[in-house]
Amino acid sequence: MTKEDFSALFLKCARQALADAQRRLGVPLSDDFEVELHGAGLSGEIVSRERAVELMYAGENLFYICIDIAVKAVIKGKAILFTRISGHEPSSFERTWNTPPGNGPFIIMEALNISVVD
Repeated sequence: MTKEDFSALFLKCARQALADAQRRLGVPLSDDFEVELHGAGLSGEIVSRERAVELMYAGENLFYICIDIAVKAVIKGKAILFTRISGHEPSSFERTWNTPPGNGPFIIMEALNISVVD
């Protein structure tokens, strides 16, 4: 999988998390989000979507097994996605969580509480 394909897969899964949060909150959320990344040497640092992809992409044939995604907060209309890379050794795409099929390593979680700051 190329980095571009991986980025598209991440965006697809992020959009699903955003849509779920939007339904719960009743406020529109766009693709203009930031990522609170846990893993790849970071411990909750806020990074751009592009930087997150750079850090989560292990290689064309190497993937982290699980990457959790959930909308954590909405600050002035911009969503913050909690994103956590599992501590498992990277492996093949076939060994990723991949539930539902096609999501690869991405696990879309529902946050119990989403902080909203206007």
